[in-house]
Amino acid sequence: DYILNELKNLELRMQKLEENITIGQIIKRKIKKWLFRDY
Repeated sequence: DYILNELKNLELRMQKLEENITIGQIIKRKIKKWLFRDY
């Protein structure tokens, strides 16, 4: 049971990391668009 719980926790952490990475990429794109909008 302990090992199964650890695997589930790892999967949840990986999902959160992937979500954070995609959010970060979207924010970077928005910042780039905002920065280069004036030029």
